[in-house]
Amino acid sequence: MTIATLLLFGVLAGLDNLQVCAGLGLLALERRQKHSLAAAFLVCELGMALLGFTVARGVLGLFQPFARVLPPLLTLLCGATVLASSLKDKAALSPDSTFFAFGLPLSLSFDNLFAGAAAGTWPCGALAASLSIGLVGGVLSCLGLYGAAWLRQRLPSRLTSRADTVIGAYLCLLALRMFVGSGF
Repeated sequence: MTIATLLLFGVLAGLDNLQVCAGLGLLALERRQKHSLAAAFLVCELGMALLGFTVARGVLGLFQPFARVLPPLLTLLCGATVLASSLKDKAALSPDSTFFAFGLPLSLSFDNLFAGAAAGTWPCGALAASLSIGLVGGVLSCLGLYGAAWLRQRLPSRLTSRADTVIGAYLCLLALRMFVGSGF
């Protein structure tokens, strides 16, 4: 397996994280909250890829139905919560909540569980391949999160005043697209 193929595999596994994190990065998060969320995404992406590498592929078959429905379901829950709270003019989904800080990163890293298992079957450098896949997913998460936060700071306040509503709707639509893409 070439490095280019490995990176492409990592990018394809991490695109959902890039999109979701770009939406989350547009929320008005404190610096500490952004860093905590970025760290959670990095840990989950790397950890799940390594877990997939470690666990036999046969055991992973037990998780497959669960892994297909959980990421879009939790993305939809996050989007609906952000949308509902923005329409009530209350603070959006609390970035200090367990769901926000751990549930969403964990659910979006399930694809890395299977990617790590697949990498375990490759003839060359399976552990390095699993680590690379997890690292690429984590980096894409951080790019989305910090890139969107950077963009939010540069947008006029009239555009960011209702950003939570747009972000909530975007996350709901993204979740629906994830459901359709997963065969539901």
